[in-house]
Amino acid sequence: KIKPVVEMCDPPSIMGRPPSNLTKWSNLICETIKHCEARYGVAEVRSWRFESWNEPEYQFAQGNYSLLFPVYDSSVAGALRADSSVKVGGPSPANYDVYPNTITPFLNHCDASKIRVDFVSHHTWTDYWKTVDAHFWVLNELAKHPTIRTREVLNTECGPTWVFNLKPQPQETELGATWEADMVSQIAKRCHTESKPFPYCFSWWVVSDVFDEGKYYDSLPFPSCMGATSRQDIRKPIYNVFKMLNKMGTIFTSITTNPTTGTVNGMAASDSSNGVQALVYNADYTNSGNDNVAVTVDNITSSTGKVNYRCYLMDQTHSNAYTVWVNQGSPAMHTMTQANWNALRSAMNLATVDSTDSVQLTNNSFSRSYTLNRRGVMLISLIPTKPSTQVVTESAVVKVKPAFTIIVRTGSVAVSFALKESDNVAISLCDGSGRVVRTFLNEYRQAGSHTVRCNLATTKKAPNGIYFLKCRAGDCTTIQKIVLAH
Repeated sequence: KIKPVVEMCDPPSIMGRPPSNLTKWSNLICETIKHCEARYGVAEVRSWRFESWNEPEYQFAQGNYSLLFPVYDSSVAGALRADSSVKVGGPSPANYDVYPNTITPFLNHCDASKIRVDFVSHHTWTDYWKTVDAHFWVLNELAKHPTIRTREVLNTECGPTWVFNLKPQPQETELGATWEADMVSQIAKRCHTESKPFPYCFSWWVVSDVFDEGKYYDSLPFPSCMGATSRQDIRKPIYNVFKMLNKMGTIFTSITTNPTTGTVNGMAASDSSNGVQALVYNADYTNSGNDNVAVTVDNITSSTGKVNYRCYLMDQTHSNAYTVWVNQGSPAMHTMTQANWNALRSAMNLATVDSTDSVQLTNNSFSRSYTLNRRGVMLISLIPTKPSTQVVTESAVVKVKPAFTIIVRTGSVAVSFALKESDNVAISLCDGSGRVVRTFLNEYRQAGSHTVRCNLATTKKAPNGIYFLKCRAGDCTTIQKIVLAH
C-alpha cells in the first residue's frame, strides 16, 4: 500500500519561511494531525511518517542551520501533542554531498537534546552510485549514536532526472523505470551482503504529475514531469515496476549473474509460502536492442514438484502507455480523442507475457530463456502448486471495486456508489486538459452505500463547454462527460 510521508514545512506566507512564531507553527502541526486522525482514523495516521524539514540547505541561508533545530523541535512538540504515537523525523537534505552539513549536526542535536526522532530521511538527487551509497552513509552515521542507532532510514525523494539529464524526463519512460529497479536491487543486495537493514522506504518523486512546480508542459498528457502517474491517472512504466516490487516476498534470496560484468542483473526473494520471485532487468542505458537471458531458480520447495508460473514485463512496448502516446504522434491535451485515451489505458497496466499453471520442476529447479529489451524489467513468479487433495480452510477475501452510478439532471448530478470496505472517495469536475474546476467530494467514506449530489449551479464561473465528472475510489475510476450551458 502507498503511505504518505507528510512534510512539516512550507508554512503559510504570513508566518514567514522558516516560521517566525514557533508557537503558532507548533499549534498548526498539532491541529493538522488531529484533523487527519479525525478524517482517516488514528491507526491509519500512526502508520504515516511526519518529516521536518524539506531540503533545508535551500531554505536556511548559506547553510546556517541554527534555525533548523528549533523548527524541528517545535514541529515534533506539536505532532506529539496531537498524538504521542505518531512517527516523526527528518531532515531530508537534497543530495549526498550535503549530508555531512545537515544529517550529522541534526543527529548530534537530537541525541544531545533527547529530542524524539523515529526516522532519518534523505533525498538522493545525485549521481548513480551516490544514490546507492547514500543509504549506507546514513546507517554509518546513525551507528555513532547508540541511543538512536536503530532508527528507520527513509529515502523520501529519488529519481533519475539529473542522473541522465534527459528531455523528456526519464521518469516518463522505460529508462527511468529500469533505473529504479536497478537502484532498489543494488541496495537490497548490498544490505544482504553487509547484514544491514533495508530502507524503510525508497521513494519515487512524485506520485502524480498533478502538482505545482511551475515548469512543466501543461498542454501535454505526458508533461515532461516526474510523476508515477500522468494526466487522467495514466500509469507510467515506473508505476508497473513498483507493482513488480510489491509482488516480491520479504525474504531476500541470493542471485548470481553471469557474466558478472554485464548489464543484466537482478534480485530475488521468497515468501512464507515458499514462493520465489526473481526481478531481472537490463540496465543498458545507452544502446538499443535486446539481450538473451537465461534464468535458473534452484532449491524450490514444492510438495507436488510443480509451480504456478507467471512472467510480468515492462519495456518499450509492454506496460508502457508513454510509447503508445508517442506512436500516436504525441498529441496535445486539446487534440486527444477518447480513442487516444482508451489506447493509453489499455497499455498502462502491468503486462503478463507468459503464464502456465503446474509447471513440472526438474530436481527442484526451474529454468527458462528470455529475450529482454535493453531498459527492460521482468518479474518471474513461481508459486508452489498445492496438492489437489488439500482442503483449504481459510476463507478467501475478494475485494469488489465500487461501481459508480451517475444520474444527470438539469443543474445537478447524483452519484451513487457502494463500498465493500472503507476508502477515500473523490468526485470532481475537470476540463478538457484534466484541470480540476470544482471538487464536490474528497473524503474518507465508510463501507456501505452512498449518494452524493453535485450542484452544477455552483460552477457558474466555468465557461460553457464540455467537462468531465471524475469519480474515484481506491484504484477504480469512472469518468462521465458533462456539458455546461449556463
